[in-house]
Amino acid sequence: MGCATSADEKRQKEYSKALDRLIKEDAERA
Repeated sequence: MGCATSADEKRQKEYSKALDRLIKEDAERA
């Protein structure tokens, strides 16, 4: 391990952002 490419990091950030948005939308809907 320890050889994560910048592309992987970017994808991880995008995933986290999308997940955050989903959670926020869910909270607002509840």
